[in-house]
Amino acid sequence: MMLPIVTLSSEDYAAGQLTEETLSEATRLFNLHGTLVIKQAFDVNLIQTMHAAFMEHYQRYLTNKRHADALHVGDKRFMVTVALEAPFDNPSLYGNPFVAPILKTLLTRHYLLRGFGAVVSLPGAKAQHVHRDFPGLFPETPIDAMLPCFAITLIVPLIEANETTGTTLVWPQTHRMSLEKAAEVKPEMPILELGDCLLNDFRLVHGGSPNNSDQVRPILYNLYTRPWFQDSANYSKQEPLQISPETLNGVPEEHRHLFVHNVSGNRVSDHT
Repeated sequence: MMLPIVTLSSEDYAAGQLTEETLSEATRLFNLHGTLVIKQAFDVNLIQTMHAAFMEHYQRYLTNKRHADALHVGDKRFMVTVALEAPFDNPSLYGNPFVAPILKTLLTRHYLLRGFGAVVSLPGAKAQHVHRDFPGLFPETPIDAMLPCFAITLIVPLIEANETTGTTLVWPQTHRMSLEKAAEVKPEMPILELGDCLLNDFRLVHGGSPNNSDQVRPILYNLYTRPWFQDSANYSKQEPLQISPETLNGVPEEHRHLFVHNVSGNRVSDHT
């Protein structure tokens, strides 16, 4: 089983968005495999700027100790909520023109941004446990595997993700399988350069590989969902998304639908 990869064409870049041909192939591959690598969807300069900002402003999460406001997700690994403020408030991050059409197709035009943060893997982190991010809508039945996609995680590494620094191992097509059947699938290792991203169906079996480097490996994640879905499994210690009223007011009109729940659901977090 091969890792599905989409390489943007010159026509995609010229248009500043996915062509119908690329969009059709991307959604076909994602529906089949439950995972998809998109090469060079993000500006490398933005990635480098965000990496510098993360290392400066989130230093307290870069030590191997438990944190009251970060979820421990494995050996020397923490899930941290990142405030949507400069430089992380860039519309090309949360509303990327090469990713948004795929999300709209798979999750409907009413899809929302429900979570934004980082998973930090410290130097020497061992392999993460193999898991799904969500236990299922109807875990006591086989129906979950037959349902359309209801949530997608976008992963954007802030340093290159490879065999040394570690990456997110994925088990393709396991979004349509029981855990028992998924155990028979061979994992794939996405090697992600700066600017690349990874999309995972929320039901996909995956797990971080070891960080055998001397670098902290932060990856940003955006959780996009259908409007009715809320993640009830992963946010017992922190808010899923932090955005100030000022930042929210500055969101371009074309992306405001992503934050409808922050406006109407009294979920705006004034992060200072």
